[in-house]
Amino acid sequence: MEKHEFLNSNRAVIQYFVRLVGRLSPKYMPTLLVQSLFKTMRPLIFIIGPKLIVDELTTLQRVDRLVIMIAAIAIGNFVIGAIEKVLKARTELMTYQFNNAFERHISRKTVEIDFENVEDPEILNLKERALFAVRNHGLMYAMVEALSKVANEVILIAGLSAIIWTFSPWVLVLLVGVVVINSFIFKKVQKYYYLESTQTVGANRAFVYYITQSSDLEVAKDLRLYDMSGMMIDKMNRYNLRTYKLYLKIYGAISRLNGLVSVNVQIQTVIIYYLLAVRTLAGTVTIGNFMMYAGAVGKFSMSMNTFVSSIIEVNRLCRQLELLVEYEKIPASKDSGNQPMPAGEKYVIEFHDVSFKYPRADDFTLKNISVTIHPGEKISIIGLNGAGKTTFVKLLTRLYKPTEGKITINGIDIQDVDYETYMSKIAAVFQDYRLFGLTVEENITSKISAEDESPELFEILREVGASGDIEALPFGLKTPLDKRYDKEATKLSGGQSQKIAIARALYKNAPIVVLDEPTAALDPLAEHDVYLRFDQMVQDKTAIYISHRLSSCRFCDRILVFDKGEIIQVGSHDELIRQRGSQYELMFNAQATYYSA
Repeated sequence: MEKHEFLNSNRAVIQYFVRLVGRLSPKYMPTLLVQSLFKTMRPLIFIIGPKLIVDELTTLQRVDRLVIMIAAIAIGNFVIGAIEKVLKARTELMTYQFNNAFERHISRKTVEIDFENVEDPEILNLKERALFAVRNHGLMYAMVEALSKVANEVILIAGLSAIIWTFSPWVLVLLVGVVVINSFIFKKVQKYYYLESTQTVGANRAFVYYITQSSDLEVAKDLRLYDMSGMMIDKMNRYNLRTYKLYLKIYGAISRLNGLVSVNVQIQTVIIYYLLAVRTLAGTVTIGNFMMYAGAVGKFSMSMNTFVSSIIEVNRLCRQLELLVEYEKIPASKDSGNQPMPAGEKYVIEFHDVSFKYPRADDFTLKNISVTIHPGEKISIIGLNGAGKTTFVKLLTRLYKPTEGKITINGIDIQDVDYETYMSKIAAVFQDYRLFGLTVEENITSKISAEDESPELFEILREVGASGDIEALPFGLKTPLDKRYDKEATKLSGGQSQKIAIARALYKNAPIVVLDEPTAALDPLAEHDVYLRFDQMVQDKTAIYISHRLSSCRFCDRILVFDKGEIIQVGSHDELIRQRGSQYELMFNAQATYYSA
């Protein structure tokens, strides 16, 4: 990338960053800038003030003037110091608030992006790389700090340059020359820091994964039963060693470069102090001016180095923030579609020659699917593993977009319909459903628990056969479900969790409902009972059932048989069972024989 492209990129990233900070915490940046202004005033007071006092002591020796000068310096230092402390406390609080606001912002972004991007390995890697520096190196605060340092040092350098110019313009040139040399060294140092934040991501992510697995209650049984704890710890150690070697290489190089910077600064200091001493002994520079110039030179050198390193730091942070900007640009699901949902609660869903291929996959998972689902119809979808059943439902629920063809609802492409309105019309329970670390009530209603318990909610729990289980819990509907952060929480059994998940779908009261094998862990009789109960509860809603077992087929209006991404049979149970040698007849009889035996 060429230099001007870097500048344009930096400008764009900084603009993005400033807008983001301004939106999440409007008073944060202004407060830091005010703090920077006060930081610049203090050094100038202690450079100019002592010069005035010494000059007064060595010339006129006016006691009243000395008292006023000393008092002014003391009072000024006290006032500025007090304001700095107040501002520091304020910025620390605002930093905490900003970090929390940013985490909420990123969480919201992650939830809103298209589901297909959430499962895309490249997007996951981008997210990890973008957030690694944010969470492990305090990237957001580092950028705020770097920008405020740039502003701080610009103001201070302007004042110091004016002082040094009165002594010798050549001294100013020397100072700037050393800073330019050191800036190249600082640039190399920042490259090493950038390498650290990018090259260690993979090993760190793997290390954190194995730590998380070792402490995850969900896998604790398997770790013990199969004696895998030793292997997990060994893998942790391997990734930790890989990270350690990278750190050793990177920070070794950084230490050597920083040492070279220190040598350059020391050589510069010796030269300038020699010039000051010569002029002072010759009588062209007063002792007060000697102190002022010496202080100004020392502070100028430090300020220039800080300024240059801050600029380089901003450049490095921009390179890392580019990843975050790229992540932010991923389109959100809710951003697509602006048409209102068709009026009424009766919806005709049509798949028009739909084909679908997963991101970066070579083969199509679904091929040329054309089917119409009528309002209130009960559809059973069956097929072997990998036939495309769940993918069919994921397209219907807008978790993915068709690669080819389209899906319509009452003639309107579902991708054109307002996302949130469309999603409010569909309730689904997938095989890999999840209950959250919330109360039972919050898991079902998706709302913060109310003081008064809903009769409607109790009725739904009774219908799904979960009311007795809930009443037996320590706090009933208010019982939390995650022991990791609440010691009073309860862990539900698999059957209880499934009932809660189904209750959640029914409580939504959507006109279209989907059951995608959420009962796979139940025995066939229990699963059949769940499907019968569910079929009675959905009444005139459109219902789609997916199961390896054929218990749902007998009471469904139509059955779609999937095979290798295509629909190979459509019909009722009675129609399909008469098709001798068909896949449905073979599957049904195979299961019937098994249960009979």
